Formats: sequence, structure tokens, C-alpha cells
Amino acid sequence: MIQSFKAAFLGIGALVVVVVSAGYANESFTVTVNAGEQQEFRGFGCNLGWGVPKHDEAAEDLTRLLFSPIEEGGMDFRVCRFGIERSTDFDAKAFLQTNGKSIKYLQRFQPNLILQYNPVGSVGDISAYASYYANLMRDLRDRYGIVFQYTGIGNEPNWNDKIKAEDMALTVKQFRAKLDDNGLTEVKIIAPEASNVDNTLREMVQDIMDDPQALEALDAFAYHAYNMSMTREQRDQWEAYVEPNGTKEVWETESSHAWYAEGFSDSAVGGETAGRILGDLNLGTNIWMYWIGYAHYDPNDNGARIMGFNPETGSYRPLLKFYYFRALSRTFDVGAVFRRSQLDLADQYPTKYQEWYDRVNYMEYTFGMKNPIGAAAAKNPNGQWGMGVANMTGIPSRGTGSEYYPATSYDVTFHITELEDTSGLQFQVMRTNNGTRNEIEQPVTMVNGEVTVTVNPMDLVVLREEFNTNYYEIKTFSQDEFEPYDCGNCGTGTLLAFIPPIGIRFSSFLRRRKRKGPRRSVPGARRGS
Repeated sequence: MIQSFKAAFLGIGALVVVVVSAGYANESFTVTVNAGEQQEFRGFGCNLGWGVPKHDEAAEDLTRLLFSPIEEGGMDFRVCRFGIERSTDFDAKAFLQTNGKSIKYLQRFQPNLILQYNPVGSVGDISAYASYYANLMRDLRDRYGIVFQYTGIGNEPNWNDKIKAEDMALTVKQFRAKLDDNGLTEVKIIAPEASNVDNTLREMVQDIMDDPQALEALDAFAYHAYNMSMTREQRDQWEAYVEPNGTKEVWETESSHAWYAEGFSDSAVGGETAGRILGDLNLGTNIWMYWIGYAHYDPNDNGARIMGFNPETGSYRPLLKFYYFRALSRTFDVGAVFRRSQLDLADQYPTKYQEWYDRVNYMEYTFGMKNPIGAAAAKNPNGQWGMGVANMTGIPSRGTGSEYYPATSYDVTFHITELEDTSGLQFQVMRTNNGTRNEIEQPVTMVNGEVTVTVNPMDLVVLREEFNTNYYEIKTFSQDEFEPYDCGNCGTGTLLAFIPPIGIRFSSFLRRRKRKGPRRSVPGARRGS
């Protein structure tokens, strides 16, 4: 099939027209879904702490859209992570002033809410550092009834060697001791939460694994997914201790396109985000969290948030990746049990993909050339199977740190080994891109455990026997209501809804960088240490 795309890009201060023409025939491959239960999916989540609109109705809407259960029209986000400062003027009351309203709505709309405590301050003496955060957590519980079920030990500890790899086990043990001293024995610890899945993360994990007391104190391994996400090498390192072999979980607690001027219809960001998620879920992640769920609209940094709002007027708008999340949330219920999948794409087209065989076939999102496909499959608690595939081809490369295969459409066959004797079972198909948002297409029928769909550049295609399409209403606002936080189509990620599904994006910033942690809500503020 030959497709030609023409896209208009609006730049700040000038109209720039970009024409992209691509001629290609569909490539075909199979996603083999191997038999055998792997990890249980425990939900999506996000970080908050950048304030809420002054208008209660808008604050409620933003929370409900992400966190309310599926049957109530939301996306059933389960985990919310809050950054906690370490300073002389930051105490439980200061935290409440910044985040109390958010937590009130979270508790109202998500009956199964999990709160994660995220220490972002400087370290120094490790014992004093752990004591500070344990004391503050106790005060939040005792004075205000705010209970955190989980805590990290330091946001992106690799940043400026905030916590060295050789101190990781000691820090975990100190947190466990100080929590217990404050009567917080029920609080669980996750670590290391390094900024990427790389050698630094593996060194930190190894330091914990080499110390039996630290390993016992740790409840979940955690990482961030920016330019490097889950790989088989990382899965293999902790595989003996995590589901289904052990009792520990794997959490991804931050991911985004931070400092990126994302427009409201950017399928490049949506497709890439979905691809990261599916690859991580396939490689054993239990909980997957975006960086910022909602914050003030920032035309230069919308890549960091799922929804933007005007804090003065209360108007809000979801970015396109919201709809990608919604599709995935309706495909994989909390409690779904994943299977391990792999592709034969590099085997089918060795000339094109052989150089990056492993990351292509095993869907490893890591430094340099990105895997073209992310895919995963799981069996939901009600017995229905869910499948998802995201196409990450056609994204303009951003230097040596992030390169992408040319735009390619694929005919994708899911082969579910456990259903090889099943034929006649129908699956609904939902497609999401910059012109199609959560639209149900013609169903496909399984034959001997196989179903086939076509996925175009930047597409997310998900399948399930029956989707719940009861969606909580997204309020619409005029352009004037959204000013001055909405500059229209000025961002470098902008794609208009009528453009065919191929994301156009320009950026030279390499996301292989060490990133700083969040601070209290200041409109337009950047991230601090």
C-alpha cells in the first residue's frame, strides 16, 4: 500500500510548511504470546503536586478523568506520587497547603488509591536524611490523616550522585529502620528510581541484592523511563525476586517527553508513550506511571503532562496522549495477568532490522535506535484477553540518543499460544491516533488462536472481546477561556486533527540526561533538585 502524507506545521512567529512523502508497502509479522502467567498488572498512575485549578468543578473533572474507576468513566489510575522537599520551611502543613486539595479529590474518586511518597531533597548524612522523611510522613498521618502506603528513598539518585550506587543498600536499610521507629511499619519501600534503565540502575540494584537485609526491606524495584526503559538484561537481573518467581513488584514511576512543546494532537508523543508502556508491561512491570497527570498549561513543556489547565479560569484540555492512555486502560484491567510476547519482525526483514535484532524482536526501548513496535497481551480478571500494539516508526530522529525507523505500516498477527484451539471468537478493535480517538472499528475473528490487524505510524491499536466505552465527559472550552496558557498551534509538536496519522516533530534535545526532581507548585517553574 502506497501512502503520501502532507502536514502543515505552525512555528512561533512564522508559518512553516513541512511535506513528508513516504512510499512503503505494509510489512507483516507475528506477535507470539507465549503460554505462562507472568506479572499481575496493578495499575497506571501519575505524579501530582503542581496545584489545581481554583474552580472545584475543574479540579474534580481532572481527577475523575484519570483516577475514577472504569465503570464510572475514568481510567482507574491507582497510584499518585508526590514529591516531598527537605528544607527548614517545609513541613506537614506546607505539604498540605500545596497538595491537600489534590489528595481530597483523589480520596473521593479512587476507592483503591495508593499514595507514594517521593523524597526529592539533598541527602548528606543518610541516617539524618531518612529520619527527616520518616518524621514528616508520621506527621502527615497523625496530624492530617494522610497515609502514604509506599515511599521511595530518593528521586533519581543518580543525579549528581545524590545517592551513590554503593550507598543504595544502606539507604534502604536506614529508611526501613526510621520508618519502623516512627510506627510506620506498614509503609513499603521502592527503589532505586534512577532516571533511566542503564548500567547505573543495574549497579544500584546489585548493591541492594548483595545485601540480604536491604533486599528483605525492599518491596519493589523501581525505575524511570525516559530515553531508556525496560530491557531483558534488566528483567534478568531481578527476575528471581519479582513476579511470578518472587513476591517483589516492578514499578515505573516517571516517564514523559519533558521540556517538549507538545501540541494537542501530537501522535508522535502518543504513539511513543504507548510503545514504551507496552514494552515495559511485556517485560514485567506491575505499575506504570506518567510524570505529571495534570498541571498548568505550558506551551513549552506540555510533553511533561497528560492534561493542561488554566488555574485562573478553570478551563482544561487533555493532550492526545490522554486518549492513548484511555485505550490502554480499557484494554488491561487492574488484575490482568500478562504473558511474555516476542516478535518475528527482524526475522521476516533481516536486511532492515538485523542490526538491532534484540531490541526489535523483544521490544526493548533503549538508547539510540528505538524499537519500531511495542506490544503486549494479558488475560483480564473476567477471563477476556486484551492485546495492544503501538507503531513508533516515522518519528523524526533527535540525534544519536533517539533515532527511529522510517514510517512503516504493519500487518500484525497476534498468536496466543494458550488459544491455539480457539476459532470463531470475536475481538473488538479500537484505534487511536491524531485523527481517530478511541474509535471502535470492525471486529476481527480469531482463527486457531490468531487475529490480525493493521497498525500505521503513530497508531495504537488495542483488542478485547468487549470494551467498556462509558467515558466521563470532557468539558469543552473556547479558545478565549484557555488564554493565556494556550497559544493555539504554536508548539513544535503541533499536529492538526485532519492530518493523517503520522506524527511530525522537531527537537534536537537528547533525552539521555539526568533529571531533577519536582518542587512545589509554581506556575511555569522548572524542576529543581
